[in-house]
Amino acid sequence: MKSVKTSLLKLIPVLLLFSALLIIALLVIRVNHHSAEFIGEIPKEGSDALNSPYCGWYHIYAYTLQDNQVGPLEGQAERHVRERGDERLALLEINLMNYRDEDALSADAIDELDLVLSIWSETDTSLILRFLYDWDGNAAETEPEDIFKIMGHMNQVAEIVNDYVPSVYIVQGAFIGDYGEMHDSAFDDEDSLSSLISYMESLFDDSIWLAVRTPAMIRLATGSPEPATVGDTLARRPLGRIGIYNDGMLGSETDLGTYAEADSVVDEEDFTKPWPRNDEIEYLQTQCLYVPDGGEVVNESSLNDFENANIEFSMTHVSYLNADHDSEVINKWKDNLYDTDDPYYGLTEYDYIERHLGYRFVIRGASYFNPEGFFDPNARLTLRIENVGYSNCYRDLKCSIKAVNIKTGEGILIPVDSNPRFWYSGQINLIDAILPLSGFKEGETYSISVSISDKTTNEQIRFANVGDSSYDCTIGTLSINSGFSFAK
Repeated sequence: MKSVKTSLLKLIPVLLLFSALLIIALLVIRVNHHSAEFIGEIPKEGSDALNSPYCGWYHIYAYTLQDNQVGPLEGQAERHVRERGDERLALLEINLMNYRDEDALSADAIDELDLVLSIWSETDTSLILRFLYDWDGNAAETEPEDIFKIMGHMNQVAEIVNDYVPSVYIVQGAFIGDYGEMHDSAFDDEDSLSSLISYMESLFDDSIWLAVRTPAMIRLATGSPEPATVGDTLARRPLGRIGIYNDGMLGSETDLGTYAEADSVVDEEDFTKPWPRNDEIEYLQTQCLYVPDGGEVVNESSLNDFENANIEFSMTHVSYLNADHDSEVINKWKDNLYDTDDPYYGLTEYDYIERHLGYRFVIRGASYFNPEGFFDPNARLTLRIENVGYSNCYRDLKCSIKAVNIKTGEGILIPVDSNPRFWYSGQINLIDAILPLSGFKEGETYSISVSISDKTTNEQIRFANVGDSSYDCTIGTLSINSGFSFAK
């Protein structure tokens, strides 16, 4: 018994020493957790045009494939590229009418297509392609009489187009109809349309979006009355891949046949038929969170006055529009000023629309949280980022936090586990970034900024916050107090 007591007495100093060391360690860690101070300074929202990829205005450039025309088409494409503006999108219409009676496009035609795409791929322009047999409203006379000829042509051009990913952004239509708009064709019945769209979906690289003329055609092609989900688009299922090009936008109560008449009844069982405008807009409001919506506004009227257009573009998530048609509508917007008391006050209505086509990210705030546990060396920075654009971005983006030592210029790049592609239009997104404080030096102050870039091309994308022309948006400073360091 005495031996046991003696042993315990000998352990007491050891236990006391261990306890003291543990208390000291915990106190140091506790101090360390309060030794970093973040001071936020978020620039206000600005009204500059950002010239972001995959959205905005586009012009149309037309090419007719025919034998022995490689040289002239090369010159034509080079001139188009030289004369283009700073738009980030271009619609290339490729006319195949010279091969309407042929089972296959000629070698010259294939070389011409390859050459045109090669020239355009050297630019920073994302391409919307529309293959057609008619641009005069006379498809019945110029497109093949056999659907299998069309499919053969599809197969040939897809092989070329797939070589130009990621320059090719969208392929519109199904090669048929007046102006390539999928109507007034021998093949605009449901069976033929479904076959053509399904075949296209199997041919073109799944990173390329497809677009059809009406929402009803999306439902026909996918066999579903329901709009897409995030799972559909991540898996690149047809429902999550097929968007819309509405070339009758705001042209009438039905958008020139895009929707059904207002008094039409929605038939739940026959969902491949057009629905009334309000029902279709509700459908597109969800569908076009995941797939692009664009086209052209036509027929100047009160329907396309700015107040109406702005609401509808926001609801249906419009990301691209024809810069030339309808010129009366475009000029109406250019002639009127936007007079709402917000950062865009004093711009023209046209400029306001330009700024909001597609995605437009604004950092609204940032909150700093010290490490939560005694042994946690990481802090958390929560960003509040609003997408004030009409739509999402439809290509994968990446977001990073940059911490730059103000004294030495040394930087720390911190990836953020959030894809801005899913920073939804009209919503404030809460984005958490983990700051590894063990990588910061004591006694130093760091400038903290946020950046976004395209995951495929690495092009940097600007925030809409006011500042210099830098692609990094500075949101504040992080100071590491001296006297302690963060244990790894």
